[in-house]
Amino acid sequence: MNREHKKIFRWWWSWNAEKISAWLEEMAAEGWVLERTGFAMIVFYFRRQAPRRISYCADFQSGDIQAYKAFIADSGWALVAEAGGWYLWARDYRDGEARPEFFSDTESLVARNRRLILFIIPIVMPQFYFVNLLLGRWWNKDSIFTICFTIFYLIIISFLTYAVIRTLGEIRRLKKKKY
Repeated sequence: MNREHKKIFRWWWSWNAEKISAWLEEMAAEGWVLERTGFAMIVFYFRRQAPRRISYCADFQSGDIQAYKAFIADSGWALVAEAGGWYLWARDYRDGEARPEFFSDTESLVARNRRLILFIIPIVMPQFYFVNLLLGRWWNKDSIFTICFTIFYLIIISFLTYAVIRTLGEIRRLKKKKY
């Protein structure tokens, strides 16, 4: 990359989307403003500009997406990227102004995390069925394909189950913080 553009791979987890927002805000303050994202919103493309104060927010949404986008855009936020139900929004602000908050209250964050869980669970549940089929009917210890496929499904199930547990933990943390 040249000195005017930068590409950074940065993994982030759904249960702590606020960390990616904070990192993007730091990058903008250093003069690297996000232009777009790539591959599942884990590759970030920046352009060198004058340092700016930009509030970012990663939000997970399902349902009436067009109405959602219109409502958020009418609130002054610009859509930077979207992938897999995640929407990355940005809003400039000036020195002396309060940092714009995307979520008006803790309950909004809890609702986002619940939407995420309701999205993940229907993906996890069929995986148990497929592993059961592999282990019960199709298991052939002499087939490297069967062994690799079973390991793959166990990894997917473990990862998605972990995501649900961590997201539930984040909901609990947010509720405690509220009270």
